[in-house]
Amino acid sequence: MDKLLFRPEEAAEYLGMKKSKFYELVAAGYVMRSTLPPTKHSGKKPVPRFHRADLDAFAASCREAAV
Repeated sequence: MDKLLFRPEEAAEYLGMKKSKFYELVAAGYVMRSTLPPTKHSGKKPVPRFHRADLDAFAASCREAAV
């Protein structure tokens, strides 16, 4: 993927996990949200975005913890 910003469902897919687990990790502070303001899609609730670099850093920390 060449994307730099991901919606929550895209971020969960990028990390290979279920969306509900991803939301748990975000709520616990393990995955950082973008500092950019959330975007609105079709008048729905604002959707947070996640930087690929933050997702990669989270994945790397999981690999280090597993070693």
